[in-house]
Amino acid sequence: MPINKDAYARYRIIDDVLNYRKYVSLQRLKEYCEERLDDTFSDRTIKNDIYTMRDTFDAPIEFDKLNKGYFYAENFSMQTTAPLKSNDVSALHFAASMLGQFQEIPVLADFKSTADKIIKAIKIRQEEENNNFIQFEKTPFFKGGDFLSDFATATRRNYPVKFTYQRFSTDSEKEHILHPYLLKEYRNRWYVIGWHPEREMIRIFGLDRIQKMEVLEDIFDPRPDFEADTYFKHSLGITVLQDQEPQEIILLFNETQGKYIQAQPMHETQEVEESSEGLIVRLKLLITYELVSEILNHGEKVKVLAPQSLQDLIKERLMQALKQYE
Repeated sequence: MPINKDAYARYRIIDDVLNYRKYVSLQRLKEYCEERLDDTFSDRTIKNDIYTMRDTFDAPIEFDKLNKGYFYAENFSMQTTAPLKSNDVSALHFAASMLGQFQEIPVLADFKSTADKIIKAIKIRQEEENNNFIQFEKTPFFKGGDFLSDFATATRRNYPVKFTYQRFSTDSEKEHILHPYLLKEYRNRWYVIGWHPEREMIRIFGLDRIQKMEVLEDIFDPRPDFEADTYFKHSLGITVLQDQEPQEIILLFNETQGKYIQAQPMHETQEVEESSEGLIVRLKLLITYELVSEILNHGEKVKVLAPQSLQDLIKERLMQALKQYE
């Protein structure tokens, strides 16, 4: 139920009284509200206010039978330290909703109470509340999610990790030691990127293929030549080909699909040019599995203009797909 401004005003008065006085009777709380708001209220209204403050805002209000009064069982305040404008409230509500959708992921479970408090704090400042005006795509359970918290800790504190890893292409497992630099999510799957001391190179591992892991107590020194913000600059997805240079990718989308590509760019390097045939899209990317998959996903609505190697690769994949129906 939406909380109106009059009710919120009473909550603030009750909160203020309980922060400065202990063991306040229901009658005195009612009188304080009537005096400050120049209005009259029933005992039932004040009791409902106390119930709402407990239930909705986690206010630790208890009643002492010996002293016949209400009191705060622990430190609590509904007062804000800084005023919020309406656009601030909207932004916080949106942020809290986004955080709330991830609260079932193990590493983010600790934020659940924080998200709840943010949402509750926003609710008391809104005259009307519609909890269903934002709907996100549901985040599914992903294998390896139970390792995410340990990897986050190791990455943040520069702890090496040891784990066994099984690639999709083999039934055997192999043990690795990694200096984790970065955790990256791509299409509801999580990856850890770091320095592999044995291979002496940057490696990327999918958490869903890790069988068991251990955070080691040593501390490593990150390599100064690794920049998390630029490592994937020319990659669409999670693959980075160390032995290749990014190429200029030129794609031609038909008119309708081109509008979608303009509304939601494929990559930060995207540049577009309208033509009589449709939309020409230029990208500077490595030719990776993810790029090929993304192009194939658009089917007949896109044509690769350059480079020739990518055009040949897409043509070969389409011919192989066609053979499935012969």
